[in-house]
Amino acid sequence: MEWYMALILLLWSLFLLMVLGPPVVYAFLSVNLLGACLFLGEAAGLAQCARNTTASIGSFYLTPIPLFVLMGEVLFHTG
Repeated sequence: MEWYMALILLLWSLFLLMVLGPPVVYAFLSVNLLGACLFLGEAAGLAQCARNTTASIGSFYLTPIPLFVLMGEVLFHTG
């Protein structure tokens, strides 16, 4: 598959998922898995996604992201 056809497929699937209304995280996750399966192959793409997930959980530099979300929720609910 040519790169521009894959780009069109991934963007349209993301657009369709956004219109259907699931949470954004599930829309991005499904498009990410679809892209990994398209470009790397089915088994290798899913294995690479699993390796990247476990590697990103173990890194410290991503820690502030959920803490900023938590801080925003606390400030929003406390006024």
